[in-house]
Amino acid sequence: MDAPEQSLLRKLKLRTHRKMNTLFAGEYRTAFKGLGLLFDSVREYQYGDDVRNIDWNVSARMNHLFVKQYSEERELSVVLMVDLSASVDFGSGRSKRDLVLEAAALFLYLAQMN
Repeated sequence: MDAPEQSLLRKLKLRTHRKMNTLFAGEYRTAFKGLGLLFDSVREYQYGDDVRNIDWNVSARMNHLFVKQYSEERELSVVLMVDLSASVDFGSGRSKRDLVLEAAALFLYLAQMN
């Protein structure tokens, strides 16, 4: 990969990383704390915390209130459809098939990095 292609890849990686920061439910762990199903830790109660998240067992042992924190789950679903019919073999210079496969590899790389 030459320098202009690497520069473009870095720009695309930054743009797609920002766009992937949306809330979805998914199957992989993340460092984001928030509302989720996976228990992460407990911390001391702070004004404004949801009282439904109070861990009464820990609070009773420690003599002050603690709330449960959960790991937020995020989803990454990528569906890539590539036309590899005979029409992509037409053309001069670089084959369209090679260009399509390079673009598909780029999209898959960006999805994996985000």
